[in-house]
Amino acid sequence: LCSKADVLIEPFRPGVMEKLGLGPSVLMKDNPKLIYSRLTGYGQTGAMAKQAGHDINYIAMTGLLSMLGRRENNLNPPLNLLGDFAGGGLVCVMGILLALVERNKSGKGQVIDSAMIDGSAYIGSFVYKSCELGLWTRQRGANLLDTGAH
Repeated sequence: LCSKADVLIEPFRPGVMEKLGLGPSVLMKDNPKLIYSRLTGYGQTGAMAKQAGHDINYIAMTGLLSMLGRRENNLNPPLNLLGDFAGGGLVCVMGILLALVERNKSGKGQVIDSAMIDGSAYIGSFVYKSCELGLWTRQRGANLLDTGAH
């Protein structure tokens, strides 16, 4: 199947596909045009790489969780939009699309490594930069996009 595929999305913790004999080095020998996309919680290396994670973990570790909710209320556990969908899926898809564009020029596939924690931090960079510019306060529920405006 992978010898004719354009893209493979691998959602496992690091090393799982290698144990199955299906890592990128093996599959890309048969199909050098393959875009092998790895989507993990914490990336392929590092202290947390083999840990299980969930959307709320990723956004809490980036500091975004503390900014969600209404003013003077408890934090709201969010939908899985920030960590899983945006931080994981959106960033992974962007990597795949860029790899496909590059492959049209070079004829070569590549390995994409997307980590939900990194993607969540990237998505949150707008909020942190807005704080530096004075467009966003650190207080929950007092900003234009976090229920602070009608």
